[in-house]
Amino acid sequence: MRPAVLEFRMLFKTLHRSIFSELFITSVLALAALNLIIMTDQLISLTRRLGAVGASFLDIIRLILYLQPQTAFLTAPMAMTIAVLFTYGRLNADNEITVMRASWMSFASISKPAFVLGIFYFLTGMAIGLFIAPAGAARLRAEVADIIAKRSPY
Repeated sequence: MRPAVLEFRMLFKTLHRSIFSELFITSVLALAALNLIIMTDQLISLTRRLGAVGASFLDIIRLILYLQPQTAFLTAPMAMTIAVLFTYGRLNADNEITVMRASWMSFASISKPAFVLGIFYFLTGMAIGLFIAPAGAARLRAEVADIIAKRSPY
């Protein structure tokens, strides 16, 4: 192969890595923000129910950790969608997609990092939905019942 072809292939790998890192960082930030928004409602509900029986701060923190898989199962697809919209929207606004298309990159090649991250989110979501979230929900119910049984004055 000619050196120009090798440089061209390395450029594609560098572009993919750059787009993927931006997608990943944006999705993690969106996941954290969406998780915080959804957890606020559940946290208020938990503190109302368990504050009356005298649950400690550590008990509430432990219950929040048990709620995380169910919340992540809901917020992960939203975070992925937000990351794709923000990343490719910025690329479009900066005319970087036009430059990539002018250098003969196909849309499939430009969107390859989004597909890779989407497959990661899909597999993670399947694992959470099938195994982790049901175990967390069962542990959450047991922990709430245990806290109410131990701390209730009645």
